Amino acid sequence: MTNLEKLRKQIDIIDLEILNLLEQRLRVVQKISQTKQQANLSTRSIAREAEILQQWQQRKNLCSENFISKIVKLILKESRQFQKLLLKKTK
Repeated sequence: MTNLEKLRKQIDIIDLEILNLLEQRLRVVQKISQTKQQANLSTRSIAREAEILQQWQQRKNLCSENFISKIVKLILKESRQFQKLLLKKTK
């Protein structure tokens, strides 16, 4: 196996970890959705979304602020859509 192949294998492993973490996140979102439904709360909290974005941006790393913003917004959008889907199933 060449050095490039080894590095690509590492990327494949990291990508799988990212997918697994996103799935874990959605499982927690499912529990949050149930809690919000019981408390009659909205699926979206703009204040919470801003807090999450700020937390991500405060971490110094190699990613640009723009990249982090896009990722967080996509994750939050998927979470909201998932919650809405769950609400439709319970009605």
